[in-house]
Amino acid sequence: MAAPPPPTPYRFSSDEMRVLQECNRESFYQRCLPLSTLFGVGTYLGVNSGYLKPNPRFGAVPKVIGAVIAGYLVGKVSYQGKCAEKLMALPDSKIGALLRNRRYGGSSQNSLTLEDHDLEKVLTNIPESEKLSDISNKGLMDLDTDRPLSSGFDDFRPNLDDVQMEDSIPSPDRMRSTSYDELRRRNREEYEQKRTKPYRGVVTPEEVPTVLNPSDMSPIDTSSNPSNIYGDRWEK
Repeated sequence: MAAPPPPTPYRFSSDEMRVLQECNRESFYQRCLPLSTLFGVGTYLGVNSGYLKPNPRFGAVPKVIGAVIAGYLVGKVSYQGKCAEKLMALPDSKIGALLRNRRYGGSSQNSLTLEDHDLEKVLTNIPESEKLSDISNKGLMDLDTDRPLSSGFDDFRPNLDDVQMEDSIPSPDRMRSTSYDELRRRNREEYEQKRTKPYRGVVTPEEVPTVLNPSDMSPIDTSSNPSNIYGDRWEK
């Protein structure tokens, strides 16, 4: 049995090469250069201010170089998503069709279908930046939208019945004002009642107690009682 022929390397089209060159240029000026400058200056200031320990021999140079390289790599990686969108916007690009199928989860009838050997060639020859972009975008788009939401998630919505009950309950200010008016009315009634009564300091004739006159009192007969030598009478 003859061995299958080795796969031929994937050839990028002119539009794909143009998009890749634009991605390299834009990622350098828009992401790599600003981030490298920011990381380098920040590291240099950190070493001079004492937050970072300098190298005993070379000072802040090693840390600044490392920060610049880190900023360059971060800029390249952060631009991969935008570069992948440009490739997917190309109408006749196999790489763009592959990225669309990976992002949206499967191919449709109108999408471009790739054979197994063509898919292997594209995967083996696609730039590393595109592979990383495809993985990151797939992770972002892998959402479980078919699962129904639980009814408990809607508990935060207000209940109309609760709102009606709250409206029916009078406010504290209303209760306070009603109690104050009632208290005023009661105090006014008590004041009117006290005002109509006679003054207690003036005694009416009916209220004067009867006093016995001395003439009305019968004298006590003491002649029958014996007396002693001093004139004191004894009661029997």
